[in-house]
Amino acid sequence: MDSLSAYARQLTPYHQIVQEPVQDGISPHFALRVPHVVVSYMSFLGCTQEDGIVCRQDVNAFDCCRFYTIRIKMKADGLVLFHPVQRDADETGLVGTVVHFGQTPLQLERFSIHVRTVPIKEQVIQLHFNKPPFRVVQHYLSAHTLSICLEQDHLASTGDKLCSLHGQKVS
Repeated sequence: MDSLSAYARQLTPYHQIVQEPVQDGISPHFALRVPHVVVSYMSFLGCTQEDGIVCRQDVNAFDCCRFYTIRIKMKADGLVLFHPVQRDADETGLVGTVVHFGQTPLQLERFSIHVRTVPIKEQVIQLHFNKPPFRVVQHYLSAHTLSICLEQDHLASTGDKLCSLHGQKVS
């Protein structure tokens, strides 16, 4: 499974304050502003809302910064290192290389359909993310799990999926 968060880098007239802050000198700096866009929510048999899709044509006036967190489960008997790319991703979508210093072959189980593994050798596997361009922000490597945070600039436009509520009841 991968997680996704989206943030606007610059405020535009589309961004409206959710609740007016108290004028105490501090609260206005932390006011929550969200872009006001027209979306279409699709339902199945009237009981679930599926996905929020942008409907308004001129919504591409603001940039969106998305953060993807991808997780990979590892099975290894020795030291494992992850070498992330040190530049913006190109069209190959290379995220980085996992290297295993052990006796048994390295096994990776990806929790995201957007990640693919490319074995280079028995102990060396490259990770590719199929939504370039992106930047590797940080990664965390534990004994059995590799978590990688990717940042992606995105210009929102008509037809973009802003949220996914597939199979969840929404009241």
